[in-house]
Amino acid sequence: MNFFCGKKSEAETVNPERLKEELADVLAYAFLLAEKHHLNILTLCWRKSERMERNIRWKKQRGQQKNTMSYDRLSVDETRIPR
Repeated sequence: MNFFCGKKSEAETVNPERLKEELADVLAYAFLLAEKHHLNILTLCWRKSERMERNIRWKKQRGQQKNTMSYDRLSVDETRIPR
């Protein structure tokens, strides 16, 4: 799946049907794995986004984050995190 996450020009040439199939495979596997281990996928995603947001803020403060455009809109509403 790494070819779907490349540069913008590469992403524009991705076959949408192939992308849908790949995402369906990845998500199906993730949901099955989470169910097997009694994990809540939404909780995992919210917690991961919290860690990413903290890391990005930390890097921005230290001038280490060069390209933050795709993460500028990242924010976590803690009241919506499933417990």
